[in-house]
Amino acid sequence: MQWLLKLSQVQLLAGCLLFSCMGAAAQPVELKINDSGVYSYQEVIQIDGTPDELFDRISAWLALSYRSSNDVVQLTDRPNHLIIAKGAFEETNFGQPVLLKHTLQAEARENRVRISYSQFVYQAGDSEFLFEKRVPRGGRMREKTSLHIRAAIDSLKAFLSASVTDEDWD
Repeated sequence: MQWLLKLSQVQLLAGCLLFSCMGAAAQPVELKINDSGVYSYQEVIQIDGTPDELFDRISAWLALSYRSSNDVVQLTDRPNHLIIAKGAFEETNFGQPVLLKHTLQAEARENRVRISYSQFVYQAGDSEFLFEKRVPRGGRMREKTSLHIRAAIDSLKAFLSASVTDEDWD
């Protein structure tokens, strides 16, 4: 757990850089309609580590990335190295606050992590609806969601890639 403090600093810096540049530099991910008929995005990150090490680092990243990870994480399956979380990206639409809710599934295998985003729900005030029903293919909210996903995955990559050794604490 010693690496957690050092990694949180790296993640904070990476997150600040990513979110400040999000509109200009980050390329949105491509949300596609999967076989179940819902928008989704999936990416595999190649990274050195055992499934247990990567699972622990994903757990730490989730704890640092969401305000209340205890409320967000719905399933932690350590034997299968699987975490499922339900979170939301905060955004505005025509000056009004909205939430772009999603389900995040993270799986760790030897030297790789698979991240999947799906089940997107747009919430404005008391109204909410599935992306498939009301968010246009080229719509502003779909693009903003894509940029948030790219920034989150880039933040996770930076967090997973941070190299921390015992010498860093001497």
